[in-house]
Amino acid sequence: GRLVLPGMNRTLTCLDAATGATLWQTTIDGGAVSSPIVSGGVIYLAAGFPSKDVLALSLLNGTPIWTATLETISYSSPALDSGLLVVGSTGGRFYGLSAASGAEVWSVATGGNVFASSAATGGGRAFLLPGEGHDQIYARTLATGATEWTQTVANPAGAPAWGSIRASSPVVAGSRVLHTAGDRNGGDYVLFARDVAPPGALDWTYVIGGTDPVSGVTAPPACSPTHV
Repeated sequence: GRLVLPGMNRTLTCLDAATGATLWQTTIDGGAVSSPIVSGGVIYLAAGFPSKDVLALSLLNGTPIWTATLETISYSSPALDSGLLVVGSTGGRFYGLSAASGAEVWSVATGGNVFASSAATGGGRAFLLPGEGHDQIYARTLATGATEWTQTVANPAGAPAWGSIRASSPVVAGSRVLHTAGDRNGGDYVLFARDVAPPGALDWTYVIGGTDPVSGVTAPPACSPTHV
């Protein structure tokens, strides 16, 4: 097996998973801060600041396969499903790119900063949660980017109203999409569980607890078939 490590020093390094030995290292145009994904012998990642590129490289030797340039920088990890790569950018937009060529299949404006929020996919849908001040979650048809449903993320207690949303990346678990969210200015953070099917009804919430503006729970939940 192989491990792929992006570095803020604009390098991408591949290690032998058994020994930790360096197999190869290459230079990229940005300091990547998100996780790459690997599928079919190909590495996909957002290059990070100052580059606006999403990259596909060979797992074997790091050779570039294709480069797609977005309108703004991406810090989010791409999601891969059914030959489509879904990635967000800081300009408040998500893109569906061909995993084979990097060609843009669709793009949708969601608002929000999309600083590090990654899309989740499942059941032919892409779930987009921009966060960083934006209070909506979207379900889009994976193949086309068409809207299936949109729901507002808000304090389930009603008050106090959240002034500026901070949210995790969504996670698909069976028939539900889950994420955490809260007010970036402080207060309780909450775990949300919604139906993946329209209209994205809220199934349940769980109050994680009070946090300060810096230490809000923005990591996505981990799910097993029966537990979160």
